[in-house]
Amino acid sequence: MKKLVRYVVERYAYLCFFVILLSNAAIGCITISSKFHLWNRVDGTYDCVTPSKMTRVPGLKFTYQHHDNCELFPGEQVSMALIIFYLHWYGAFQDPADAVLNNLNNLIIEWESEKMKFHNGYGMDGKFISEGVAVGLAHGKEHIQVYAPTSASIYETSLVHELVHVSIYASNAYGHGDPDHEGNKYRGWTPRHTQLISEVNASLKILTEANDGTQN
Repeated sequence: MKKLVRYVVERYAYLCFFVILLSNAAIGCITISSKFHLWNRVDGTYDCVTPSKMTRVPGLKFTYQHHDNCELFPGEQVSMALIIFYLHWYGAFQDPADAVLNNLNNLIIEWESEKMKFHNGYGMDGKFISEGVAVGLAHGKEHIQVYAPTSASIYETSLVHELVHVSIYASNAYGHGDPDHEGNKYRGWTPRHTQLISEVNASLKILTEANDGTQN
């Protein structure tokens, strides 16, 4: 994984990725604008040394992550997850005016060791939930919280789900990320968005397992 990220960062302003689309076993190629800021500076801002410190996510312009466990999801892994997410998103929905791309470059990701309590939310079917416990929350379009137990792989978290919320927010004029998902109260989220989550997580699983295999 680290070699792949380093190669991508150092060699390309315009990227051509092979994206594994498990739904039809096809391989596609996509070009990303040079606005996808690919920096490979090692200045300490990307290294989680002290828990609860805000650290930069390499490859993104103003994207940061915060967590209380430095052993969980290093910046390179989160960076690749965001890139893979964008490739899938672009393939499914395009990205007029680079709205989603720009938003991914201005994001705060908080990794939480405990699930989050919430009030006035919705299930995937749009059913209203007065209060409950969530594994992920999206606050506006530039801030997400994701529950990440120590043993979790990144594809097992709600990261991609929350990225869909903020990307819907960034790409529409409704002023929200469609909190009721496939319900009818808000517009934006469709069954295709739900399918996208599974596709992205499947790709992340393949990359994670491939990386684990090279380290064994």
